[in-house]
Formats: sequence, C-alpha cells, structure tokens
Amino acid sequence: DRELMVKAYLSNGIRCSYWAGNMDYTSKANGFYNKALSLAKENKLDKYVVSILIKLSALQLNVPDYEKAAAYAGEASSKVSFLNNDSLRTLVMLTQGDVTMAKNAKIEALRFYLGALRIAEQIKNDKLIRESHLKLSGFYTGIEDYDRAIEYYTLAYNLLDKIAEQNVAYA
Repeated sequence: DRELMVKAYLSNGIRCSYWAGNMDYTSKANGFYNKALSLAKENKLDKYVVSILIKLSALQLNVPDYEKAAAYAGEASSKVSFLNNDSLRTLVMLTQGDVTMAKNAKIEALRFYLGALRIAEQIKNDKLIRESHLKLSGFYTGIEDYDRAIEYYTLAYNLLDKIAEQNVAYA
C-alpha cells in the first residue's frame, strides 16, 4: 500500500524533525521527507505531496535556507490550487507567512496570516483558527505591537477548550 508507505516516511520525517537543531537529525528528516515526496508524486497522492512540501519548507527554515524554504512553499501553493482542500490551503498560507516573515517581508507575511485566518474561519476549523491566531500573535510580537499580540494569543488560548486532542498523554 503506497499510501501507508508515504505515511510511514512522513511520520519518520516528523519524528526526526523534532530535533532539527541537530544537523544529523535534520539530514535524516530531509531524507525521509524526500522519500515520501517522491513516492507520493509517483502515485499521484497530491494531498500528501502538499503536506510533505509544507514539512520540507518548515525544515528548511530551521536550517536556515530561506530560498529552499520559499521554493518548497511555492511548490506547495501551486499544487494546493488544484485540490479542493481548504485545510491544506490554510496550512500552505501559514507556511508562506513563515517564509516571508523569515525573509523580513512583514506586510506580505501579515497578508498570508490573515488570509489563512479567513479561510480557517470560513471552514470553521478550530485548530487552524487557533494556529492562525498564534502566528498572528508571533507576528505582532515581532513588530513590537504587544497589545495586539496579547489579543491574538488570548483568542488562541480561548480556543483550547473547543479542540479535542486525539493523542492525550495522560488521562
């Protein structure tokens, strides 16, 4: 089952990317992600292709290699435009916001974050709305508008009760 193989490689990439500060783990994560990406492309699993490109972009931001991160985010954006998946579209926009913020293009990053928030609110996805609020809080912290940063962080905090976590460590 190719989809399960893609999921396995993706899972291993995520596991290794938790220690992205260590170049050995960054290299391993990159290898797993690229294996998953090639397998997903071969089998036309476009949803996974976009997800993997998002992960690769985030990994490159940790290296940091902003050009590669932007290339992966751009490819994810072009691929997601052919899918009817607003959740993935929101994640791509958040990733593009992270990349442009890393490149210090603050106005463009704000546009991506606000666009992601708008889509998340339209589809009523509390996790994505919360993630958008957190990104906006970080954005406003970065430009030293602490009142707005606190406002968005409070909105994100208030959504925690609505989000049911699937993998709770302790009951």
